[in-house]
Amino acid sequence: MDDADIQQKSSKRVVGRPFKKGQSGNPKGRPPKDFAISDMLRSISSEVDPILKKTNLELMCRTAVEQAIEGDQHARKWVADRMEGKAREYIEQKIVKDELIVE
Repeated sequence: MDDADIQQKSSKRVVGRPFKKGQSGNPKGRPPKDFAISDMLRSISSEVDPILKKTNLELMCRTAVEQAIEGDQHARKWVADRMEGKAREYIEQKIVKDELIVE
């Protein structure tokens, strides 16, 4: 690369402020957020079943409780975690001679 190439590249760089005072660098603003999966799930869950007159969320919760009563361990854990909150896990640590020992 010779001096002419370096000077040509450096002359393309914008020094200082690239926009006029009062002019935005992004006049259209930030693009709108896409519709997320969580938004779709909330929308579907809040729909009311026309026959049962209950929301889909109520029906899903009822199904989970029924499965827990029937003995499904995953359903039992899910229901318990939602009702009582997940149990905290405590980890005891001891430092011996600048070494970390996790029990």
